[in-house]
Amino acid sequence: MIKKGIFIFTLLSLQLTNQVIANQPLLLDVKVVGGAQSPLFEPQNFTLDAGQDYLLVITNSNNDSITFDFGNFGQQVFTRSINGTSSVTQQSLVINGNSKVQWHFSPQNKGEYTYYAINTGLNARGVPGKIVVNKLEEKSSITQNNDQENGIAPEKLTEKASAKKRNF
Repeated sequence: MIKKGIFIFTLLSLQLTNQVIANQPLLLDVKVVGGAQSPLFEPQNFTLDAGQDYLLVITNSNNDSITFDFGNFGQQVFTRSINGTSSVTQQSLVINGNSKVQWHFSPQNKGEYTYYAINTGLNARGVPGKIVVNKLEEKSSITQNNDQENGIAPEKLTEKASAKKRNF
């Protein structure tokens, strides 16, 4: 009886651990590089998945403040928090000299977005970068076939998926 209880407790603990790990944001570690006349972010291109949480950490080791101008990308994400910036709008945020910014977000829509690093003092725009957001499949075709074989109607699956998205 005690062994059965320990076994069930262990299974529940593992399941809870997996859920906690699945909800952790993926780290995007970015650095400001380039000269004052042409700043840019390294890496320059990002591929993200819609619905996944990310923690974007931008480190600016330069003395100059740099603006991260992300255009309409900011309107296509669910922002959980932004820390370390002196200014933020729907299209940009400022990374002060010798500091870091942390942006915790989740992209909501598939698409391609162009962004720039801009030296705020000189208004000098660097080389454009690209953010690509891919849409994740809600369920694989194998899982959908298993659900249909088990008597779950496809309409119910669609209702569950849309309800899941609204609960961010």
